[in-house]
Amino acid sequence: MALATAVLLVRWISRPLAQFAEAANGFYTTGKVATVPETGPYEVAVLARAFNDLQDRLARSVEDRTQALAAVSHDLKTPITRLRLRAEEIESNPLARSIAQDLDEMERMIDQTLSYLRGDRSDETLRQVDLVAILETVTDDLIDQGAALTFAGPRSAVVTGRRLGLKRAFANLVGNAVKYGGTARVTVAERSGRVIVLIDDDGEGIAPADRERVLLPFVRLESSRNNATGGFGLGLTIAAAVIDGHDGTLTFDTAPSGGLRVSVSLPGPSS
Repeated sequence: MALATAVLLVRWISRPLAQFAEAANGFYTTGKVATVPETGPYEVAVLARAFNDLQDRLARSVEDRTQALAAVSHDLKTPITRLRLRAEEIESNPLARSIAQDLDEMERMIDQTLSYLRGDRSDETLRQVDLVAILETVTDDLIDQGAALTFAGPRSAVVTGRRLGLKRAFANLVGNAVKYGGTARVTVAERSGRVIVLIDDDGEGIAPADRERVLLPFVRLESSRNNATGGFGLGLTIAAAVIDGHDGTLTFDTAPSGGLRVSVSLPGPSS
């Protein structure tokens, strides 16, 4: 009897603690507040109330700063447009081209920053989408631009997701493979209720020590610091955020060719 009572008491106390852990992990990965029930022993209820208040304050702080940065980035587009118009009036063609290139770079940086700040948040609702169709569109667009790229997969592979967000993520991933690897291969397969996308290239790859760091915002590896080819260090961050927002995983490995292999795993519609 005493043992049974002790077991029930432990469960009564430990259940709220498990809810704390689940809510904390959810807040970390999605940024969304998951309210913990303010029940249980008095001390646990007080802790739950404080935890919920902390989540609310953090979420408001992040949202306020994100909106402020997005507003600044958006407002910068107006003076850039004015500068572009004025540059067209400069008689020196080399100078005008140089200014135009700088403005193009600034605009790309702003666009990527806005995309990163939006993350996977959009008005687009979750629905069943054909990932093969999305990837075929991405690869066809790059092939039309002259990319050395191949695609292989089933006729369709359905996932529950946001089509535009997934297209943006895979456009970044496949575009990076072509940019840094020269040639790339995209393969889709279905395994154990999940859709697996492999993106292999023939480049130098990413050293194991850099594979986590490269997903951080504004991080660029030494070999890609030229903005003309290296971007601004947001493409992989945006892709990782979108994949994570779809309960998926994104990992790096070494491709059979010695280049980089990007592996994306997404849950199927019944997962």
